[in-house]
Amino acid sequence: MFELSANTLRLTDFKSISVSGNKVACVLHWNAAQPAGGILDVDNIDVYTIENGQITKAEIFTADEESENKFWGE
Repeated sequence: MFELSANTLRLTDFKSISVSGNKVACVLHWNAAQPAGGILDVDNIDVYTIENGQITKAEIFTADEESENKFWGE
């Protein structure tokens, strides 16, 4: 991810939404810029499963799938 974003990928905001058992849901805001002009400026909702103090699973939901796919080349 850092290679594709020319090492510009930054987590610029984080808000915890809720915790339920061993899962936590949060809103993350990401920014990045590619040398060729691609810009990423997007919110994601991430749901993490925690076991023994470590993230064992991450489910990522983007607010703008089209923008993400364009930026990451998918």
